[in-house]
Amino acid sequence: MDEIKKFYNKDLLSYKDFLKKEKINYKKLTNYFSEIDHIEDQRFDPNNYYLSRKKDYGFVKINMETSHGKYIFYVSTYQTTNSQFNSFLKNSNYKCDYQFPEHEHNHPVAWISWYDAIAYAKWINKILKSEISTPVKGKEINNFEELLADSNYQICLLSEKEWVYASTLGKNIIYPWGNKVATNFCNFKTSKINKTCPVGCYLDGISESGLFDLSGNTWEWLRTKWGPSFEKRKYKNTIQFEDDRDNINTESNFLRAMKGGSFLVENKRLKIKYEDAVPPESTDDGDGFRVGLVKIT
Repeated sequence: MDEIKKFYNKDLLSYKDFLKKEKINYKKLTNYFSEIDHIEDQRFDPNNYYLSRKKDYGFVKINMETSHGKYIFYVSTYQTTNSQFNSFLKNSNYKCDYQFPEHEHNHPVAWISWYDAIAYAKWINKILKSEISTPVKGKEINNFEELLADSNYQICLLSEKEWVYASTLGKNIIYPWGNKVATNFCNFKTSKINKTCPVGCYLDGISESGLFDLSGNTWEWLRTKWGPSFEKRKYKNTIQFEDDRDNINTESNFLRAMKGGSFLVENKRLKIKYEDAVPPESTDDGDGFRVGLVKIT
């Protein structure tokens, strides 16, 4: 436990490097879940979003080739935590039914509707953009702060195409980490933990792009519209950029896509290709989200 506390009280170590250095694996970590639930983890300090701009802490850069050329976006390394979401509620006028679970500061936030997740993203976007200077015209834009200064980019939920590409980097794989699944890769039904666990605990389940918990722990809300019902999907091709499927301001009654599965599901729902969608107002103990710095059309 001393080694775990050493990390949680000293933020400027990559979690990945720390686990390797201290030779702490998933099985050892599970013994500490109840003890580390309440430790204030500075990686997710809700009052210090500058950590998000440090490599291995907040956002991972993704370079995606599209029919329109190269598209750069950033994805949060970890799912949004209870501590972060609670800070949003304390420092804004937003109201929802979420109840902050004591001693689960570093767990992914759950019982969150799509509207709650969008509200959080807008709040973070406003904070971060207020700290950024105007970009230099004509300069190639490719790092986090330059993209943040670009009016076309916002902190928001990922689209389905962004989530899939961040999970695969264009490779034909079944899960974000590869083609096999076991309890050392993520928190799902077979793990028998029967609840969320602190984000970033599954070293074997890191995607090639460097993202934790893309599958398991909690489902991730996406900004992509599905259709008026699960049986009546309006948008079927997940890699189009030309239509309005990712517009967060239209057809509010449409179901919204979710990806990744949760601690409640069997392994088939962890697959990258598995598709699900639910009404945007719904909440569940396995529904959470992560944000990205993405281009909003």
